[in-house]
Amino acid sequence: MRNILGGVYLGQGRYTAAADLHTEAHEIATGVGYRIETARALAGLSAALRACGDIEAADAYRGRAAAEFDQLGISSGNRT
Repeated sequence: MRNILGGVYLGQGRYTAAADLHTEAHEIATGVGYRIETARALAGLSAALRACGDIEAADAYRGRAAAEFDQLGISSGNRT
């Protein structure tokens, strides 16, 4: 749910709130081993940080998200 709301906030231009929600989603998903939501949280966090202008951190999170999606066998066209 936090990843979904983070995406909504991102679309509304509420980038810091979006980043906070994706961070929370990542912590929860990682804690319970829900890997697809972990990957989605990393991707959302990347988008939020990019929108905030933190390109270096955004790229790092994008790479982590891509690696997680790859390990799950999810193609780039199905990563949302």
